[in-house]
Amino acid sequence: CGRLAAFWFPTGFAVQRMFHLTHHRNNRSPSEQFDTLHDGDVLWLKYAQWYAIFTGLYWPCAVIGVFFYAATPRFVRRRLAALFGRRGGLQSGAEDYIGSLDRLPQLSARLEIFGAAAWQLFWAWLFGWTWGGWLACYAAFGFAWSSLQYTDHAFSPFDCKNGAWNLRVPRWLRAVFLNYHLHLAHHRHPELSWRELPRHAGEGPHFFTVWLSCWRGPRRPEDFPVFKQGRIE
Repeated sequence: CGRLAAFWFPTGFAVQRMFHLTHHRNNRSPSEQFDTLHDGDVLWLKYAQWYAIFTGLYWPCAVIGVFFYAATPRFVRRRLAALFGRRGGLQSGAEDYIGSLDRLPQLSARLEIFGAAAWQLFWAWLFGWTWGGWLACYAAFGFAWSSLQYTDHAFSPFDCKNGAWNLRVPRWLRAVFLNYHLHLAHHRHPELSWRELPRHAGEGPHFFTVWLSCWRGPRRPEDFPVFKQGRIE
């Protein structure tokens, strides 16, 4: 099921799983403080990465990056990562995530990625997809997925397990996203099924309150907004 879902992204299940586990290890650490301005930050990279997330450009970057990984040897990726410099590699998370790729079983991980490409091409051939239609659907998906990715962490405490929000949205919408909005509960209890998360949700801010605050860009910690908390229904 994981591989099938990854084919629709499209990417590989092993890569997604490794990235997700890397995120849990590094959550709200210096390599995952995309919302935070620090002295010495590469400012153009900080703002470019931030607004790439909230405009949906993060999705094509992720997909292209995964296929680039599948087609290139390790030293090429390392050379490209070095272009950002040590500070840029840290603040963008590139060091951690590119390093995690090298720990994957290389053959099977690459086969999954090429399998995703074959899967997409098969359905395109079967139903006569057009490039315009395909891009329009994935542009909508990319905006929804990408902007949700960091709203559940933005301006939260610098703590690996508590650095997330349980975001208030209508119950039906939460069900569509398999309770993804209950992200603090997920980080505190990563072993739980999505169906069990509501019992551990407690309170949280409204999704759009955090999302709209994100559009103002990264800030220094003393300027972080304070969100009104409400009970998760």
